Amino acid sequence: MEQLLTQYHMKTTKYLYLFGLCLFFTVQIKAQTEKYLITSDRLLDKTESMDFKRDFYIKGIWDNRLFKENIGFVQKGLGNRKVIADFDGAFSAVLSDYMLQEYPPKIDEQTPIELVVQNFWISEATGAMSESGRADMTVVFCQKNENGDLNALFTFQEYIENGGMDVTAGHPKRIRKLLNKALLEFQKSDWKSLKQPELFRFQRLDSTNNILSATIKRKGGYRTFQEFFNNTPTDTTTVFSIEPIDENRVNINDPNKASRRLKLYGYCDGENIFINSNNYSYDQSHYAKIMTLGRYSLVKDKTFSTSTSTAMTVAFGLVGYLVSTGMKSKVEAVIDTKTGLASPLSYDVLRNILTPFPQYLQAYNNAYQKGDRSTKMMKIFIEAVNKEYDISIGKITKD
Repeated sequence: MEQLLTQYHMKTTKYLYLFGLCLFFTVQIKAQTEKYLITSDRLLDKTESMDFKRDFYIKGIWDNRLFKENIGFVQKGLGNRKVIADFDGAFSAVLSDYMLQEYPPKIDEQTPIELVVQNFWISEATGAMSESGRADMTVVFCQKNENGDLNALFTFQEYIENGGMDVTAGHPKRIRKLLNKALLEFQKSDWKSLKQPELFRFQRLDSTNNILSATIKRKGGYRTFQEFFNNTPTDTTTVFSIEPIDENRVNINDPNKASRRLKLYGYCDGENIFINSNNYSYDQSHYAKIMTLGRYSLVKDKTFSTSTSTAMTVAFGLVGYLVSTGMKSKVEAVIDTKTGLASPLSYDVLRNILTPFPQYLQAYNNAYQKGDRSTKMMKIFIEAVNKEYDISIGKITKD
């Protein structure tokens, strides 16, 4: 009898595990098309507006981001699947409305200022027992000169990161705090006394600032996916403490405190690019090398598998989740450089990638049905699909 019960529990556990895997891959596919929208009214909050003397008002918002597909990602539902985040309206219009509502202009008393947005990104990270939400922003305050060009007066670059029970709901507040602080810091600067302000130059999407086509990959730390995509690492002066784990993985430690791991999106040593494993798993402990760079970039890693964690959580709840975070296994992850989403590479994820190309999809299905399910075979199809896209913009060449 005891043996029968043992066999029953083993079978039940197996079926629950398989159910968890199927559920995980289903939500991963859904995440490729789902969007989380931040509405304009959620940004507004008069109680948080800063009451300070302003000698300026924001006349226009210029969207000078090189990556404009979305504003980042959030984590939702079972397994904390990554979902694209964006505003519910046009980027510039949403920010313009915020400025108009929160800081109405006094046209006869204030100087008109143009606000140029260089970087704007929200993200979330999950550890074994905690979650954190983050907002990054870089803006340049400019003034039009007599020729109609923009003179750069002040640059604000900062991020806010904090934890909580629902970090997704906290993104509007993080954005507000950054916008409000930017205005205050500009007012406190010496912008009114600048004798010869520099002429502002808009960013252009070309081979030097696109990681897919750049001949020289700039060395430094990426704070966000946008910086990775734009080949513009913010931190280019810090001498990072790099600790190799194996040929594909490294730890990146704070040079001022070796025991503290840095929380970057990624890092480039001038030749290789390493991505934080937390982008596609619950593991924040290391960085993995990008093996294939293209519209779909591949990472080979050994980390906590989110599929295993989801299955274990479904089967055994919190205990299963905690146990799963100690089960490191080989993982191949794929990063969509058009959206910024990263996920473990699976059969269903690859089928979704191949859908626009029936010839590849059919060949992949045939190979899969014949039993060839190796990551080597998956890599072949990823590299074939990458050749179909314009390397500089991530769009299908024939389009």
